[in-house]
Amino acid sequence: MVPMPKPLSHAAAAGLDKGDLRSRVGAFVRARREALGINVSELASTLGYAHPSTLSEVESGRRGIPVANVYAW
Repeated sequence: MVPMPKPLSHAAAAGLDKGDLRSRVGAFVRARREALGINVSELASTLGYAHPSTLSEVESGRRGIPVANVYAW
């Protein structure tokens, strides 16, 4: 099983820069997806993304999750 990243408190998250936060969120998304046993294409489709590469960019920390989409996650 893939280890889940440790959660951050709000205070700790406030100290992270945008890139660090994206990397941590991306690692969490990937770990959770793998723990559920689904592939990138399946999750991307479920979340309404047209291309799996968009989700791959989230998982790698190159793209953030738009605030409007957070509740879908």
